[in-house]
Amino acid sequence: MAGLLPIAAARPLADSPLVVSYGAGVDSTAMLVGLHRRGIRPDLIVFSDTGAEKPETYAALDAADRWLEAVGFPTVTRTRYNVVEARYTTLEGNCLQNDGLPSLAYGHHSCSLKWKIQSIDDHVWGVRGWQPALDALHAGRQVVRAIGYDDGKADRRRFGKVEKLEKAEAAKGEWSPWHNWYPLQAWGWKRADCLEAIRSETQLGDYLEAVGLAGRAPVKSACFFCPATKPHELLELARDHPELALRAVVMEFRAETGKHGLKTLNGLGLGREEGARKGSRNFSWRRLLLAEGLLAADWRERAEALDLLPPRIIWDAYAASCARLRDRIEAAKLAGDVELSARLKIEKRDTLGPDWAATDRPVKCKEAARERRAAQKAWRDAVKAAKLINAAKLSRSIAA
Repeated sequence: MAGLLPIAAARPLADSPLVVSYGAGVDSTAMLVGLHRRGIRPDLIVFSDTGAEKPETYAALDAADRWLEAVGFPTVTRTRYNVVEARYTTLEGNCLQNDGLPSLAYGHHSCSLKWKIQSIDDHVWGVRGWQPALDALHAGRQVVRAIGYDDGKADRRRFGKVEKLEKAEAAKGEWSPWHNWYPLQAWGWKRADCLEAIRSETQLGDYLEAVGLAGRAPVKSACFFCPATKPHELLELARDHPELALRAVVMEFRAETGKHGLKTLNGLGLGREEGARKGSRNFSWRRLLLAEGLLAADWRERAEALDLLPPRIIWDAYAASCARLRDRIEAAKLAGDVELSARLKIEKRDTLGPDWAATDRPVKCKEAARERRAAQKAWRDAVKAAKLINAAKLSRSIAA
Protein backbone atom coordinates (compact mmCIF):
# COMPACT_ATOMS: atom_id res chain seq x y z
CA MET A 1 0.00 0.00 0.00
CA ALA A 2 1.69 3.15 -1.25
CA GLY A 3 -0.10 5.49 1.13
CA LEU A 4 1.25 3.95 4.34
CA LEU A 5 4.92 4.31 3.44
CA PRO A 6 6.70 6.90 5.66
CA ILE A 7 7.35 9.25 2.75
CA ALA A 8 7.82 12.96 3.39
CA ALA A 9 5.25 14.55 1.09
CA ALA A 10 5.64 18.29 1.29
CA ARG A 11 2.54 20.40 1.75
CA PRO A 12 2.02 23.42 -0.52
CA LEU A 13 2.62 27.00 0.65
CA ALA A 14 4.44 26.03 3.83
CA ASP A 15 4.29 29.61 5.17
CA SER A 16 0.51 29.82 4.89
CA PRO A 17 -2.10 28.56 7.39
CA LEU A 18 -3.39 25.04 6.76
CA VAL A 19 -7.13 24.43 7.15
CA VAL A 20 -8.55 20.91 6.95
CA SER A 21 -12.09 20.71 5.60
CA TYR A 22 -13.29 17.78 7.70
CA GLY A 23 -16.36 15.77 6.75
CA ALA A 24 -16.06 13.16 9.54
CA GLY A 25 -16.22 10.35 6.98
CA VAL A 26 -13.63 7.78 5.95
CA ASP A 27 -11.67 9.91 3.47
CA SER A 28 -11.26 13.04 5.59
CA THR A 29 -10.45 10.99 8.70
CA ALA A 30 -7.79 9.07 6.77
CA MET A 31 -6.41 12.41 5.58
CA LEU A 32 -5.86 13.44 9.19
CA VAL A 33 -4.07 10.15 9.86
CA GLY A 34 -1.85 10.72 6.83
CA LEU A 35 -1.01 14.27 7.88
CA HIS A 36 -0.08 13.04 11.37
CA ARG A 37 2.24 10.37 9.96
CA ARG A 38 3.98 12.95 7.81
CA GLY A 39 4.42 15.42 10.63
CA ILE A 40 2.13 17.99 9.01
CA ARG A 41 0.05 19.74 11.68
CA PRO A 42 -3.09 21.60 10.56
CA ASP A 43 -3.77 25.03 12.01
CA LEU A 44 -7.54 24.57 11.88
CA ILE A 45 -9.80 21.54 11.40
CA VAL A 46 -13.34 22.61 10.58
CA PHE A 47 -16.58 20.65 10.22
CA SER A 48 -19.73 22.21 8.76
CA ASP A 49 -22.72 20.97 10.74
CA THR A 50 -26.03 21.14 8.86
CA GLY A 51 -27.82 20.02 12.02
CA ALA A 52 -28.92 16.87 10.20
CA GLU A 53 -26.02 14.43 10.30
CA LYS A 54 -26.60 10.85 11.37
CA PRO A 55 -25.93 10.04 15.06
CA GLU A 56 -22.93 7.94 14.01
CA THR A 57 -21.30 10.99 12.43
CA TYR A 58 -21.62 13.04 15.61
CA ALA A 59 -20.18 10.07 17.54
CA ALA A 60 -17.26 9.90 15.07
CA LEU A 61 -16.59 13.60 15.66
CA ASP A 62 -16.29 12.97 19.40
CA ALA A 63 -13.92 10.05 18.77
CA ALA A 64 -11.84 12.13 16.34
CA ASP A 65 -11.51 14.92 18.90
CA ARG A 66 -10.09 12.49 21.47
CA TRP A 67 -7.52 11.21 18.99
CA LEU A 68 -6.62 14.68 17.71
CA GLU A 69 -5.99 15.86 21.24
CA ALA A 70 -3.85 12.80 21.93
CA VAL A 71 -1.60 13.42 18.90
CA GLY A 72 -1.31 17.17 19.48
CA PHE A 73 -3.58 18.34 16.66
CA PRO A 74 -6.25 21.01 17.14
CA THR A 75 -9.67 19.52 17.86
CA VAL A 76 -12.50 19.94 15.38
CA THR A 77 -14.14 23.35 15.14
CA ARG A 78 -17.83 22.84 14.37
CA THR A 79 -19.49 25.56 12.32
CA ARG A 80 -23.03 26.10 11.11
CA TYR A 81 -24.44 28.36 8.44
CA ASN A 82 -25.24 31.72 10.00
CA VAL A 83 -28.94 32.18 9.24
CA VAL A 84 -29.62 35.91 9.10
CA GLU A 85 -33.39 36.15 8.80
CA ALA A 86 -35.50 33.00 8.91
CA ARG A 87 -37.48 30.81 11.25
CA TYR A 88 -35.09 27.86 10.86
CA THR A 89 -31.56 27.15 12.08
CA THR A 90 -30.84 23.87 10.25
CA LEU A 91 -30.99 22.55 6.69
CA GLU A 92 -33.93 20.35 7.66
CA GLY A 93 -35.78 23.40 8.94
CA ASN A 94 -34.88 25.26 5.74
CA CYS A 95 -36.59 22.55 3.66
CA LEU A 96 -39.61 22.21 5.96
CA GLN A 97 -40.32 25.94 6.11
CA ASN A 98 -40.17 26.20 2.32
CA ASP A 99 -42.20 23.01 1.69
CA GLY A 100 -39.26 21.80 -0.37
CA LEU A 101 -36.53 19.21 -0.70
CA PRO A 102 -32.73 19.62 -0.57
CA SER A 103 -31.56 21.27 -3.77
CA LEU A 104 -29.77 18.11 -4.92
CA ALA A 105 -33.19 16.49 -5.50
CA TYR A 106 -33.83 19.20 -8.13
CA GLY A 107 -30.41 18.73 -9.73
CA HIS A 108 -28.70 21.64 -7.97
CA HIS A 109 -26.06 21.93 -5.25
CA SER A 110 -27.06 25.00 -3.25
CA CYS A 111 -27.60 23.00 -0.04
CA SER A 112 -23.90 22.08 0.12
CA LEU A 113 -22.83 25.52 -1.10
CA LYS A 114 -24.89 27.24 1.59
CA TRP A 115 -24.72 24.84 4.53
CA LYS A 116 -21.21 23.42 3.99
CA ILE A 117 -18.95 25.70 1.95
CA GLN A 118 -20.49 29.02 3.01
CA SER A 119 -20.43 27.89 6.64
CA ILE A 120 -16.64 27.44 6.51
CA ASP A 121 -16.14 30.67 4.55
CA ASP A 122 -18.19 32.55 7.14
CA HIS A 123 -16.08 31.13 9.95
CA VAL A 124 -12.72 31.78 8.29
CA TRP A 125 -13.42 35.05 6.46
CA GLY A 126 -16.76 36.18 7.89
CA VAL A 127 -18.21 38.29 10.69
CA ARG A 128 -15.72 37.20 13.32
CA GLY A 129 -13.13 35.61 11.09
CA TRP A 130 -10.13 33.43 11.88
CA GLN A 131 -7.17 35.72 12.50
CA PRO A 132 -4.39 33.62 10.88
CA ALA A 133 -6.41 33.52 7.65
CA LEU A 134 -7.16 37.24 7.78
CA ASP A 135 -3.48 38.01 8.41
CA ALA A 136 -2.48 35.87 5.41
CA LEU A 137 -5.09 37.55 3.23
CA HIS A 138 -3.92 41.05 4.14
CA ALA A 139 -0.38 39.96 3.30
CA GLY A 140 -1.55 38.76 -0.12
CA ARG A 141 -1.08 35.07 0.71
CA GLN A 142 -3.55 32.24 0.14
CA VAL A 143 -4.74 29.86 2.86
CA VAL A 144 -4.23 26.17 2.13
CA ARG A 145 -7.45 24.15 2.31
CA ALA A 146 -6.95 20.36 2.54
CA ILE A 147 -9.85 18.44 0.98
CA GLY A 148 -10.42 14.71 1.40
CA TYR A 149 -10.91 13.50 -2.18
CA ASP A 150 -9.42 10.03 -2.46
CA ASP A 151 -7.56 8.68 -5.50
CA GLY A 152 -10.44 6.53 -6.76
CA LYS A 153 -12.25 7.07 -10.06
CA ALA A 154 -15.28 8.88 -8.57
CA ASP A 155 -13.26 11.45 -6.65
CA ARG A 156 -10.87 11.85 -9.55
CA ARG A 157 -13.87 12.87 -11.66
CA ARG A 158 -14.98 15.32 -8.95
CA PHE A 159 -11.45 16.75 -8.82
CA GLY A 160 -11.42 17.13 -12.61
CA LYS A 161 -14.57 19.27 -12.50
CA VAL A 162 -13.18 21.45 -9.72
CA GLU A 163 -9.83 21.82 -11.49
CA LYS A 164 -11.59 22.88 -14.68
CA LEU A 165 -13.50 25.60 -12.81
CA GLU A 166 -10.34 26.80 -11.06
CA LYS A 167 -8.47 27.06 -14.37
CA ALA A 168 -11.36 28.98 -15.95
CA GLU A 169 -11.37 31.45 -13.05
CA ALA A 170 -7.60 31.86 -13.25
CA ALA A 171 -7.87 32.51 -16.99
CA LYS A 172 -10.29 35.36 -16.22
CA GLY A 173 -7.81 36.86 -13.78
CA GLU A 174 -9.71 35.80 -10.68
CA TRP A 175 -7.77 35.32 -7.45
CA SER A 176 -9.00 32.99 -4.72
CA PRO A 177 -7.94 33.33 -1.07
CA TRP A 178 -8.01 29.51 -0.94
CA HIS A 179 -5.32 27.21 -2.29
CA ASN A 180 -7.03 23.82 -2.52
CA TRP A 181 -4.88 20.78 -1.76
CA TYR A 182 -5.89 17.13 -2.18
CA PRO A 183 -3.46 15.11 -0.03
CA LEU A 184 -5.07 11.69 -0.57
CA GLN A 185 -4.63 12.04 -4.32
CA ALA A 186 -1.06 13.26 -3.86
CA TRP A 187 -0.37 10.14 -1.77
CA GLY A 188 -2.22 7.78 -4.13
CA TRP A 189 -4.67 6.66 -1.42
CA LYS A 190 -7.81 4.97 -2.66
CA ARG A 191 -10.81 4.04 -0.49
CA ALA A 192 -9.29 0.75 0.68
CA ASP A 193 -6.06 2.56 1.60
CA CYS A 194 -8.05 5.08 3.65
CA LEU A 195 -9.83 2.34 5.58
CA GLU A 196 -6.54 0.54 6.22
CA ALA A 197 -4.91 3.74 7.46
CA ILE A 198 -7.72 4.37 9.96
CA ARG A 199 -7.86 0.80 11.24
CA SER A 200 -4.09 0.58 11.58
CA GLU A 201 -4.12 3.70 13.78
CA THR A 202 -4.88 1.68 16.90
CA GLN A 203 -5.74 4.51 19.26
CA LEU A 204 -8.15 6.11 16.78
CA GLY A 205 -9.76 2.73 16.12
CA ASP A 206 -10.23 2.23 19.86
CA TYR A 207 -11.94 5.62 20.19
CA LEU A 208 -14.24 4.86 17.24
CA GLU A 209 -15.10 1.46 18.65
CA ALA A 210 -15.78 3.04 22.07
CA VAL A 211 -18.53 5.24 20.57
CA GLY A 212 -20.18 2.23 18.96
CA LEU A 213 -18.83 2.38 15.41
CA ALA A 214 -18.51 -1.20 14.24
CA GLY A 215 -15.56 -1.90 11.99
CA ARG A 216 -13.52 0.79 13.76
CA ALA A 217 -14.21 3.30 10.97
CA PRO A 218 -16.57 6.26 10.43
CA VAL A 219 -19.77 5.87 8.44
CA LYS A 220 -20.52 7.77 5.26
CA SER A 221 -21.07 11.40 6.24
CA ALA A 222 -24.29 12.91 4.87
CA CYS A 223 -27.57 14.40 6.00
CA PHE A 224 -30.05 11.68 6.91
CA PHE A 225 -32.39 12.97 4.17
CA CYS A 226 -29.75 13.40 1.46
CA PRO A 227 -31.23 12.67 -2.00
CA ALA A 228 -27.98 10.88 -2.94
CA THR A 229 -28.84 8.15 -0.43
CA LYS A 230 -28.99 4.83 -2.27
CA PRO A 231 -32.02 2.55 -1.79
CA HIS A 232 -30.09 0.04 0.34
CA GLU A 233 -28.74 2.90 2.49
CA LEU A 234 -32.29 4.19 2.98
CA LEU A 235 -33.46 0.77 4.13
CA GLU A 236 -30.52 0.63 6.54
CA LEU A 237 -31.43 4.09 7.87
CA ALA A 238 -35.03 2.99 8.44
CA ARG A 239 -33.88 -0.09 10.36
CA ASP A 240 -31.29 1.69 12.48
CA HIS A 241 -33.02 5.05 12.94
CA PRO A 242 -36.76 4.78 12.16
CA GLU A 243 -37.42 8.22 13.65
CA LEU A 244 -35.00 9.82 11.16
CA ALA A 245 -36.59 7.94 8.27
CA LEU A 246 -40.00 9.22 9.41
CA ARG A 247 -38.71 12.81 9.50
CA ALA A 248 -37.41 12.41 5.94
CA VAL A 249 -40.76 11.00 4.81
CA VAL A 250 -42.53 13.99 6.38
CA MET A 251 -40.21 16.36 4.48
CA GLU A 252 -41.04 14.56 1.22
CA PHE A 253 -44.79 14.63 1.99
CA ARG A 254 -44.75 18.36 2.80
CA ALA A 255 -42.89 19.08 -0.45
CA GLU A 256 -45.41 16.99 -2.41
CA THR A 257 -48.55 18.53 -0.88
CA GLY A 258 -47.29 21.99 0.15
CA LYS A 259 -47.06 25.29 -1.70
CA HIS A 260 -44.74 24.16 -4.51
CA GLY A 261 -45.85 20.59 -5.15
CA LEU A 262 -43.70 18.09 -7.04
CA LYS A 263 -44.07 18.45 -10.80
CA THR A 264 -41.24 16.40 -12.28
CA LEU A 265 -40.14 14.71 -9.06
CA ASN A 266 -41.51 11.61 -7.39
CA GLY A 267 -39.73 12.23 -4.11
CA LEU A 268 -36.41 12.50 -2.32
CA GLY A 269 -34.41 9.72 -3.93
CA LEU A 270 -32.18 10.31 -6.93
CA GLY A 271 -32.82 7.91 -9.81
CA ARG A 272 -36.00 7.16 -11.75
CA GLU A 273 -38.25 4.64 -10.05
CA GLU A 274 -39.83 1.71 -11.87
CA GLY A 275 -43.14 2.64 -13.48
CA ALA A 276 -42.59 6.39 -13.00
CA ARG A 277 -44.34 8.80 -15.34
CA LYS A 278 -42.41 9.86 -18.41
CA GLY A 279 -40.08 12.80 -17.84
CA SER A 280 -40.07 12.37 -14.07
CA ARG A 281 -36.97 12.13 -11.92
CA ASN A 282 -36.30 10.57 -8.54
CA PHE A 283 -38.07 7.94 -6.49
CA SER A 284 -40.32 8.27 -3.47
CA TRP A 285 -38.78 7.34 -0.14
CA ARG A 286 -42.26 6.92 1.31
CA ARG A 287 -43.39 4.40 -1.31
CA LEU A 288 -40.17 2.40 -1.06
CA LEU A 289 -40.30 2.19 2.74
CA LEU A 290 -44.00 1.24 2.71
CA ALA A 291 -43.31 -1.47 0.13
CA GLU A 292 -40.46 -2.85 2.25
CA GLY A 293 -42.56 -2.82 5.43
CA LEU A 294 -40.23 -0.31 7.08
CA LEU A 295 -42.80 2.48 7.38
CA ALA A 296 -46.02 2.00 9.32
CA ALA A 297 -49.29 2.50 7.45
CA ASP A 298 -50.30 5.03 10.13
CA TRP A 299 -47.13 7.06 9.66
CA ARG A 300 -49.07 10.34 9.46
CA GLU A 301 -50.61 9.78 12.87
CA ARG A 302 -47.19 8.96 14.29
CA ALA A 303 -45.75 12.11 12.71
CA GLU A 304 -48.55 14.18 14.23
CA ALA A 305 -47.89 12.65 17.65
CA LEU A 306 -44.24 13.74 17.36
CA ASP A 307 -45.23 17.27 16.22
CA LEU A 308 -43.67 16.68 12.81
CA LEU A 309 -46.98 17.46 11.09
CA PRO A 310 -50.02 19.52 12.09
CA PRO A 311 -53.27 17.57 12.62
CA ARG A 312 -54.61 16.04 9.41
CA ILE A 313 -57.60 18.39 9.07
CA ILE A 314 -55.36 21.47 9.38
CA TRP A 315 -52.65 20.25 6.99
CA ASP A 316 -55.13 18.99 4.39
CA ALA A 317 -56.89 22.37 4.38
CA TYR A 318 -53.51 24.10 3.90
CA ALA A 319 -52.55 21.65 1.12
CA ALA A 320 -55.86 22.31 -0.67
CA SER A 321 -55.30 26.08 -0.52
CA CYS A 322 -51.78 25.60 -1.92
CA ALA A 323 -53.12 23.50 -4.79
CA ARG A 324 -55.66 26.23 -5.64
CA LEU A 325 -52.91 28.86 -5.58
CA ARG A 326 -50.76 26.79 -7.95
CA ASP A 327 -53.74 26.39 -10.29
CA ARG A 328 -54.34 30.17 -10.28
CA ILE A 329 -50.67 30.75 -11.18
CA GLU A 330 -50.91 28.32 -14.11
CA ALA A 331 -54.16 29.93 -15.28
CA ALA A 332 -52.56 33.38 -15.17
CA LYS A 333 -49.61 32.09 -17.21
CA LEU A 334 -51.91 30.59 -19.84
CA ALA A 335 -53.87 33.83 -20.02
CA GLY A 336 -50.64 35.78 -20.48
CA ASP A 337 -51.31 37.88 -17.39
CA VAL A 338 -47.70 38.47 -16.36
CA GLU A 339 -48.53 40.92 -13.58
CA LEU A 340 -51.05 38.60 -11.88
CA SER A 341 -48.73 35.62 -12.28
CA ALA A 342 -45.85 37.53 -10.64
CA ARG A 343 -48.08 38.70 -7.79
CA LEU A 344 -49.37 35.17 -7.14
CA LYS A 345 -45.82 33.78 -7.16
CA ILE A 346 -44.86 36.26 -4.46
CA GLU A 347 -47.92 35.19 -2.49
CA LYS A 348 -46.86 31.55 -2.86
CA ARG A 349 -43.29 32.35 -1.82
CA ASP A 350 -44.48 34.07 1.36
CA THR A 351 -46.99 31.36 2.25
CA LEU A 352 -46.06 29.39 5.37
CA GLY A 353 -47.31 26.08 6.66
CA PRO A 354 -49.67 26.35 9.65
CA ASP A 355 -46.99 25.19 12.09
CA TRP A 356 -44.23 27.47 10.73
CA ALA A 357 -46.53 30.50 10.57
CA ALA A 358 -46.78 30.40 14.35
CA THR A 359 -43.00 30.36 14.80
CA ASP A 360 -41.24 33.56 15.84
CA ARG A 361 -38.37 34.93 13.81
CA PRO A 362 -34.94 34.98 15.47
CA VAL A 363 -34.14 38.12 17.44
CA LYS A 364 -31.58 40.62 16.17
CA CYS A 365 -31.87 39.30 12.61
CA LYS A 366 -31.47 42.80 11.14
CA GLU A 367 -28.33 43.37 13.20
CA ALA A 368 -26.96 40.00 12.00
CA ALA A 369 -27.74 40.97 8.41
CA ARG A 370 -25.84 44.25 8.81
CA GLU A 371 -22.87 42.41 10.33
CA ARG A 372 -22.79 39.95 7.44
CA ARG A 373 -22.97 42.67 4.78
CA ALA A 374 -20.14 44.60 6.47
CA ALA A 375 -18.01 41.44 6.76
CA GLN A 376 -18.62 40.51 3.13
CA LYS A 377 -17.62 44.00 1.97
CA ALA A 378 -14.46 43.88 4.09
CA TRP A 379 -13.66 40.44 2.68
CA ARG A 380 -14.19 41.59 -0.94
CA ASP A 381 -11.97 44.62 -0.34
CA ALA A 382 -9.26 42.41 1.20
CA VAL A 383 -9.40 39.99 -1.75
CA LYS A 384 -9.03 42.91 -4.20
CA ALA A 385 -6.03 44.19 -2.23
CA ALA A 386 -4.46 40.72 -2.15
CA LYS A 387 -5.00 40.40 -5.89
CA LEU A 388 -3.14 43.68 -6.44
CA ILE A 389 -0.30 42.55 -4.16
CA ASN A 390 0.09 39.34 -6.16
CA ALA A 391 -0.13 41.19 -9.48
CA ALA A 392 2.69 43.47 -8.30
CA LYS A 393 4.77 40.46 -7.25
CA LEU A 394 4.21 38.86 -10.67
CA SER A 395 5.23 42.08 -12.47
CA ARG A 396 8.46 42.33 -10.46
CA SER A 397 9.18 38.67 -11.18
CA ILE A 398 8.70 39.15 -14.92
CA ALA A 399 10.82 42.32 -14.88
CA ALA A 400 13.62 40.50 -13.07
